[in-house]
Parts: sequence; structure tokens; C-alpha cells
Amino acid sequence: MQESYDFVFESFRLAQLCDQLLKGAAVDGEIVFHSVGTESRLDAASFFFSDADLEALDASGFKDSVLALLDDLIIYRTRCQEQNCRDGVLRLEQSKPSVVWLPNGGGDVMVRARRGW
Repeated sequence: MQESYDFVFESFRLAQLCDQLLKGAAVDGEIVFHSVGTESRLDAASFFFSDADLEALDASGFKDSVLALLDDLIIYRTRCQEQNCRDGVLRLEQSKPSVVWLPNGGGDVMVRARRGW
């Protein structure tokens, strides 16, 4: 029997993580993430933030925690057979998260475009 996907889980966990680790911060930017191999796991993530915001993300422990959570979300979406489950963009606006899931390979394409490769 296929596990049914809980659409609230992802936004709840991301908001909870931001509330726990970024309280009082107003961080703006994006994390573009994607799976490269055949296994649906987080393989790469690129952070597009100002230097000051990157320092805040590092100091708070958010970077490590969000990477673990994104890996869990990829695994969960794959297990529930959700479309667009391997690549995405996590946006933080004033430390408020929103995620957009991209078609397979879309994360790599987005990173290359942002970096001019």
C-alpha cells in the first residue's frame, strides 16, 4: 500500500526549523538543491545569500539542519511517489520559508544558470 503524502508536513517542518534557529534574524535568499545519482537523496545544495546572511545561517546551525531536512523531504516525497521529488528551491524571505519543487534535473540547470556556467 502506498503511503499518502501529507501536504502540511513539509511547510510545517520548514517553518518550525526557521522558528527554532533563525529567531530574530531576517534572512533572505535561496537554497537550490538536487539529487544527482539514481538514489533519491540530497546530493548537492547551493546557497544564494548575502555574506552576512550566510554567516547567520552558519552561526545558528541552520545550514546543517536544513540540509538534513531537505534530504528527509526528498526521501519522503519519493516514498509517496510525488512528482518533482528530487530537485527544488527553498526560498527564505525575512526568514520565512517556502519551497518550490522542480522537475528532475531542474536544480542543476538553475544553479548553472545562476552561476553563468
